[in-house]
Amino acid sequence: MQRSAWCSASGLGAILLWLLAVTAQAAGLTNSTGRGGTLGPSAVKLDDGGVPLALTEPGELPRLRLVDGSAELPLRKTKVSAHIMGFVAQVEVTQTYGNPHAEPIEAVYVFPLPENSAVDDMRIVIGDRVIEAEIQERARARRTYEQARRSGHTAALLEQERTNVFTQSIANLAPGEDIDVVVRYVQDLTYDGGQYEFVFPMVVGPRYVAGRPHGGPPSGTGTQADTDAVPDASRVSPPVAGPGTRTGHDIAVEVVADAGLPIRGFDVPTHRVTGGLRADGTLAVSLAKGTSIPNRDFVLRYGVAGQAVVPTLLTAGDDRGGHFTLIVQPPELDVDGLVGARELLFVVDVSGSMHGVPLEICKVAMKEAIGGLRPVDTFNIVTFAGSTGLAFDEPRPANDHNVREALAFVSGLRAGGGTEILDAIDVALADDPGGERHRYVFFLTDGFVSIEDDVYARTTKWIDALARRGRRARVFSLGVGASVNHELLANLAKAGRGLTHTVGTREDPRRAVQRFEQIIDHPIWTDLTIDWGDMAVVDLHPATPPDLFVSRPAILHGRYVGKPGTSVKLHARAGERSVHATAAARRARVSTHVVSTLWARARIEDLQHAAVLDRGDHVDEITQLGLDHRLVTPYTSFVAVDRSRVVGSGDPKRVVQPVDVPEGVDAQMAGAEMYREQRLMKMMESSAVYEFQDDEDELYDAPALTSRTSERELDDAVEYERAEPASAGCAHCGRKGSGDLVVLCVPLLVLGLRRRRRS
Repeated sequence: MQRSAWCSASGLGAILLWLLAVTAQAAGLTNSTGRGGTLGPSAVKLDDGGVPLALTEPGELPRLRLVDGSAELPLRKTKVSAHIMGFVAQVEVTQTYGNPHAEPIEAVYVFPLPENSAVDDMRIVIGDRVIEAEIQERARARRTYEQARRSGHTAALLEQERTNVFTQSIANLAPGEDIDVVVRYVQDLTYDGGQYEFVFPMVVGPRYVAGRPHGGPPSGTGTQADTDAVPDASRVSPPVAGPGTRTGHDIAVEVVADAGLPIRGFDVPTHRVTGGLRADGTLAVSLAKGTSIPNRDFVLRYGVAGQAVVPTLLTAGDDRGGHFTLIVQPPELDVDGLVGARELLFVVDVSGSMHGVPLEICKVAMKEAIGGLRPVDTFNIVTFAGSTGLAFDEPRPANDHNVREALAFVSGLRAGGGTEILDAIDVALADDPGGERHRYVFFLTDGFVSIEDDVYARTTKWIDALARRGRRARVFSLGVGASVNHELLANLAKAGRGLTHTVGTREDPRRAVQRFEQIIDHPIWTDLTIDWGDMAVVDLHPATPPDLFVSRPAILHGRYVGKPGTSVKLHARAGERSVHATAAARRARVSTHVVSTLWARARIEDLQHAAVLDRGDHVDEITQLGLDHRLVTPYTSFVAVDRSRVVGSGDPKRVVQPVDVPEGVDAQMAGAEMYREQRLMKMMESSAVYEFQDDEDELYDAPALTSRTSERELDDAVEYERAEPASAGCAHCGRKGSGDLVVLCVPLLVLGLRRRRRS
């Protein structure tokens, strides 16, 4: 009897201790001895589904562990070196993978690059061995890689999933060895209101997929099927690090910019940097030293501008033919008095991935825009998630009463649900604007969907339909968040004949709104035509020269046959008057292959858009362009194989590298797949001690943490695998399951079983 009472008391005491530990974790209590000291074990951190994620001090982010709990994930760091000449950036990305495991592994990593980048080179470096990659048709490259994997050879495969999403696979990474995968790409820079902008995206945000609540691992892992709507949805939906954890992947960025003219100032709104303007008028900046979590895009902006429209023709080739790029640079211009009556629609994404910081940014942006409307304007607000909503039944005049109602509507917005963006496009563009007004549609979204082609096709359909009725509408996209889907934003703006801009989590969205206000309905030049003189031009992209906006240049890529021209003449309209200009030809300052690569990338983009609009099957032509120009495309891939040795038995353990959650995004609300540890009691019985790395990175970046893993943890081989939804339905919707009940019941059940064993 006494023993039974003792057992009951000890069981109750254990429960109380457990409850106290969870309470202490929630309250932020800690036994830390101070920065740089040794930390005692803290309470188990639980996610919303009640599953333990890690043992860590409150407010700190531990690195995730490999599948057996013995070591960190394979991707250790990324180094980005960018060299900008004029409007072109040549970028080298070095990903360092390591294997501290006792057996060979295969690492799979889904990562972003700029949506207008042209990936034209790859190599792997193992010790003093350098293996150059070959460009092959995608299926053949996959076969080459799989054969190398089965043969025990170290191999790397780079595949394109979207224009801005890629998959890197590395097979037979030897124990205790590092490997560098070096990827190179070129791109033309964004130019906005007198400023160039260089963006390096760092993380693929969670994508909403209609008909399926979650994404899945890259193909080949065999854990989840794709949907009919998006056959390759799993390949653009990498797993993410759960709440309270980080992947351990660090990043360094170095940028050197030579604009051809003195740079007058620069801004990096997303990160702390060192360096700055140099005496020769160029710019050199680096990400500030410290452990930086790659959870937001790196954005650099710098100013150069002239006082007149400046066209330039860059050529690369010889007298037998070559490639060229024509750039028509706008001047600085005040357009405050040039905007007439308008109908403005603000289409705001209120899906689960916008929960928190992104939606708050949208609210600030919309309040700024609505507050700046003129009484002659009409406006409305469209919301979309799993369904669409409207602030008003129809667009209303921007008088005081309607503006107050709209501001109250914006303040009350809440996020949750799917991302049915096609319905929002229909609502925004299906009907005619009233009277003589032209419609301007502003999409505010993170773009976390996987139907970019459908968005382009649907927007084009409505824009063309309005044009046939003599009406005009333009679509502008404002990307909101630390790691937006640039491809979707670009598709919206291109199909809608508008512009795109992004606002990070550390920027003032009001500045972006002010830029849009200055440019809507005011291109500097319209009806642009070009007299190429004696230069025989073929394959111009875009085929029709675009309007020249006050904030963006007009850029055309093309090929010439025979000798290059010495100059070309431009004709356009500026309001009611005709304007003329001459662009003198000069040799490109960048490498010869860069101009041809940019042309090939532009042609591939046009062919892909043509295919989306059912204007033919261009797979063969895109494939040949990729092979001819050494470009990664949807149908061509880079593959590199080290055949100098055999590593393992040809059956390496696969590790799908999770990604960090984009800054400001609630991963579960966004419907992301998370890595979790399965064995609940092993986590509750274990303890871990973490060490700080002593850096001075202030509030920007959490310090990297490393775990002292016990022998018992090594033997337990705790597995990470994809989590099921916390409740029925889509995690995008933010519906919570019975996680709190699980948190309470599981420890009680285990303690009860232990008591029965003692009895």
